[in-house]
Amino acid sequence: MMNNEKIILYENILASMNDGLIAISSDGEMFMINPAAEEILEYSREQLQGKGWGEVFFLQGGNEEFNQVILDVIYEKKIKYSKIVPYCTPSGRKKILAMNSSYLRDMADEKKPLIGMIVLFYDISEFYRLQEREKELLIKARELIQERARALEKLAQGVAHEIRNPVTAIGGFAARLLKENPDLKYLDKILQNARRLENIVTEVSNFTKLSTPRKEPCNVRTFLEDVLVYYSPLLSSKNMEIAFQCDLPEHKTLHLDKGLIKEALGILIENAMEAMEEGGRLTVRCFEEKGSVKIVIEDTGKGISENDLPYIFDPFFSTKANGIGMGLAKAKKIINDHAGYIDVESNVEVGTVFTVTLPALENSPGA
Repeated sequence: MMNNEKIILYENILASMNDGLIAISSDGEMFMINPAAEEILEYSREQLQGKGWGEVFFLQGGNEEFNQVILDVIYEKKIKYSKIVPYCTPSGRKKILAMNSSYLRDMADEKKPLIGMIVLFYDISEFYRLQEREKELLIKARELIQERARALEKLAQGVAHEIRNPVTAIGGFAARLLKENPDLKYLDKILQNARRLENIVTEVSNFTKLSTPRKEPCNVRTFLEDVLVYYSPLLSSKNMEIAFQCDLPEHKTLHLDKGLIKEALGILIENAMEAMEEGGRLTVRCFEEKGSVKIVIEDTGKGISENDLPYIFDPFFSTKANGIGMGLAKAKKIINDHAGYIDVESNVEVGTVFTVTLPALENSPGA
C-alpha cells in the first residue's frame, strides 16, 4: 500500500472513532487530533495541533484532575492508565470524561526513553447524570419508605399505649375474680386472652422501640462462634446438630451493633429450632461476596409453604397457633437498619435457608 493511501486510511480510522484521541510526542507536542477529540474538548484541531498540552490546558482553570492524568502517566511511566475525571470546556460547560492514557516506548527496545503518549477519552456526562439521577430517586424512595415506617411505628406505639391500660385492668380484675370464685371457669378464659393481648402489646412496643444501631468494630468469626455457643446447649437438648463454616479471613471485621445483630440471628435460629421439632441439623455459614458479608442459617425442618413464604416478614403474620408474628419482622428491621437485607428460600419437608447480607464497606486489616 502506498504511503498516501496509508495516510488516507489512518485519517478515515481516526475520523470514524467515537472516542477522542490525542497523540503527544516525546517533547510534549500534540501532533494527532481526531474529530471526536475536537467535539468533546471543544477545541479545533488548529487550536491544538503543534502545541504543548500544558500550553493549552494548564492555563485553563477547573481542569486540575483532567491534567493530573497526563502528569501521572508522564512522571510514573504508567501504561493503560484509566480514570474518570471532570472537564470544563472553554465555554464553561461541565463534562465528565472517561480517560485512558498510556506512556509509549519503543517496543523493540524498552530501555529507550519516552517516545510519546496516547490519550483516549469519551464523554460520559449523560450517563453520569442519569446515574446521579437514579441515586437521587433511590434516596428519595428510601426516605419515603423510612417516613412510612416511622408513621407506622408511631401508630403502633399509640395503639399499644391505648390498649395496654384496659387490657391490664381486664386481666387484673379477671384474676381477682377467679381467685375469689375458682368455680367460674369462664374467668380463666378471660384471663388467658387478656394475657395474650398483653403479650401482643409488649411485642408491638418492643418492635417500635428498637434502638438505632450503635455500631462498633466486630470480628465476624468470633461473634458468630459466641452466638452459637450461647444456643448450643439448647440445640443439643433438642437432638439437633450444629455445623459452622466460616470462609472469612480470621481478622475480618464489620461495624455492627452486636446486641441487635445477636437478637436478629437469635430469632432466625429459634425459628429453625421450632421447625425441627423431631431434631435435625442447623448449619451456619459465612463468606464474602461482592463487597458484602453473607451469613447463611439453614435448617432441615418442615419448611414453609409457598403460599406463606411472601408474608413471613410481615408483622402479625404467624403460622403458629399461638404465635404473635413479630419475630421475623423484628429481625428484618434490625438487618435493614444496618443497611443490609435478608432473603429466604424454603421447601416443604426439606428445610429453610435464611441469608443475611451485611455491607462490608468498613474493613480492618486482613479483610
